[in-house]
Amino acid sequence: MSATPGKKGKVSVWTADVHWITNVLRHPATAWIALAGSLIVTALAWYLSDQFAVQRARDRFEYKTEDIEKAISRRMTEYEEVLRGGLGLFKTIPNVTRSQWRDYVSALEVDRYYPGLQGIGFSMMIPSGKTKEVISQVRSEGYPQFDVHPVGQRSETSAIVYLEPLKGRNLRAFGYDMFSEPVRREAMARARDTGNVAISGVVTLVQETKEDVQRGFLMYLPVYQRGMPINSVEERRSALRGYVYSPFRTNDLMSGILGSSSANIDFEIFDGEKPDPSRLLYDSDRSMQLAAVHLEQDHTRFVMLPIGGRVWGIRFASNPDYVTVAEESQPLVVAIGGVAIDLLLFFSIASIARQYKRAEISAKHAAAKLAQKEEQFRAVSDTANDGIVTADSSGLIVYLNKSAEDMFEISANDAAGQPLTILMPPQFHSAHTAGFSNFIKTGASKIIGRRVEITGRRKSGADFPLEISLAAWTANNKMYFTAHLRDITDRKRVERLKNEFVSTVSHEMRTPLTAIHGSLALVASGATGALPAQAAELVNVARDSSERLVRLTNDMLDLQKMETGKLAFDIRPLNVSELVRSASSSNESFVKQHGAVLECKCPDEDLFVVGDADRVIQVLTNLISNAAKYSPSLGVVTVSIEVREKLIRFLVTDQGPGVPDDFRARMFEKFAQADSSDTRQKGGTGLGLSISRMLIERMDGYIGLASDGPGTTFYFELPRARSSYRYVYAS
Repeated sequence: MSATPGKKGKVSVWTADVHWITNVLRHPATAWIALAGSLIVTALAWYLSDQFAVQRARDRFEYKTEDIEKAISRRMTEYEEVLRGGLGLFKTIPNVTRSQWRDYVSALEVDRYYPGLQGIGFSMMIPSGKTKEVISQVRSEGYPQFDVHPVGQRSETSAIVYLEPLKGRNLRAFGYDMFSEPVRREAMARARDTGNVAISGVVTLVQETKEDVQRGFLMYLPVYQRGMPINSVEERRSALRGYVYSPFRTNDLMSGILGSSSANIDFEIFDGEKPDPSRLLYDSDRSMQLAAVHLEQDHTRFVMLPIGGRVWGIRFASNPDYVTVAEESQPLVVAIGGVAIDLLLFFSIASIARQYKRAEISAKHAAAKLAQKEEQFRAVSDTANDGIVTADSSGLIVYLNKSAEDMFEISANDAAGQPLTILMPPQFHSAHTAGFSNFIKTGASKIIGRRVEITGRRKSGADFPLEISLAAWTANNKMYFTAHLRDITDRKRVERLKNEFVSTVSHEMRTPLTAIHGSLALVASGATGALPAQAAELVNVARDSSERLVRLTNDMLDLQKMETGKLAFDIRPLNVSELVRSASSSNESFVKQHGAVLECKCPDEDLFVVGDADRVIQVLTNLISNAAKYSPSLGVVTVSIEVREKLIRFLVTDQGPGVPDDFRARMFEKFAQADSSDTRQKGGTGLGLSISRMLIERMDGYIGLASDGPGTTFYFELPRARSSYRYVYAS
């Protein structure tokens, strides 16, 4: 009897609140206050939208101009490497012939891979009094019209004797003395004196005709006489033989580098640190409009780019089409939309006020409010992308949203009151029914709020993977569970495709890499005949690189197997001394190749650990090979054992400089390597320690770094075992 007055008291308080809200809504000023407040919010939204649009355009401009700057710098570096390749040809072959030069340039496929490169040539420095001899020599090679030009006596004379492709415009430059022209001479002298790549200032190339005349520049790399000292400027001048060089037509060059990537951004390149029109090298719109028009805009930028001993000043500006109509109109759309919503809100509140004046304020309002909340819940639930299923403590379905209906191909009405087992395959029914009560009492807290993967079944009988998270709640002293379900079929398919791709690529790489490595090893061993010293060095470099690729491929396969659970483990008691001796014997020659000594300290007693013999030896091999690379000449690599209460610790110690402090936190991550300049990292794949950690952890062990002083000690621990039992385990 006492409960009834309490309920009436609560209803009275709630009714009083409703009356207060009703009175506020009925007040004539409420709609106007709401309108004023919403207009302020709309004005703020318009301002933020306008600032956001401006900032986004500015950020995009910065990103695009930085991208253009990097593209130019990267491509010029590539062209420099092309010249260095030509220099390498002269260093390798004492007297490079015209056909050899043609073959080198032809192999580069300049038109395909280096657009904008007018050609690659060699300009010879002609000793005093040898001009006629050089002319005669070139003419005897099939060029009767060859001559050194311009004609005249000069203190230093050069001539372009090789230039490929030798056709079209390039024929005009054949025999040209670039030392006769001041701008070219300055760059050539700088390259000669420094021994580095040098580019010239703005020139008009000899290759230009009367049509489509473009500004240009040249890139030079000096070629010195073999065997002569070049340690000082005077020595380099005396040893100068000529120049490997390339001419560039700037418009063609920039079109090849950027294509259409600079759309909506105009830029000018100047030879120098200041935008001097007389030193303009390139103008993207060919009208010098940046100085006249665009510099008044917000999106302008001037950068200086060091190239071949000179500085290029690049001035960027957006063109009138840079900001799209949609971006410009976005703040206006926000303002118009906001005002429309404000007016709608105003008229809505005014309408509510008028309705409240005519309506009764009682339980009808409470019912309408409750219905509105329920409708809002259903609207949110039914538009959710994830499936939502609610069940009571008996495991009976109470509610399914629209996504869940589509997911399981069953309507909410048909599912209501049915057990949850109708949503799962039959093989899980008995386990679910038997464990549901215990799950409610003891197991719910373990997975509430966590995401787990299960298997669902559609009404058609098709099974599919699900990701599920649970929430528990109580109403009317009764517990309910709501599950948020996500169909992860696509995700699983992508993961499978990724694993299949890694496996396929790794297997497809292994066969050709093995063949390449074997062939290079045969060549390096002299099976095909003795090689010149420089060629042998190149073959050894290629062989080492192919060996590293083979190791990387094998590591990727092991990593993929472990991540997909396909790597089998044969777990059994293992004799510690046998493991250490086997690993030491297999790696002794490798340690000697690195100038180190391998020392093995095996225990006298028979000790056993639980693990897979092949995997333990694989980890020991990786640690020993790393220690060998890290060791100084005649350094000692020590393999030892420490006996603990329930563990056996395997230790591999070197006498190298140690692991950098900033690298220790990530040294067991995939592809993690210390500074590449460290010679100890030569040949590494960055996967060895990561794979070792995964192998040891699969065998219930631990791997880590033990020492902080000179040298490095890596260790791993495995559980001790008796020799009288065996495990068989597959991951």
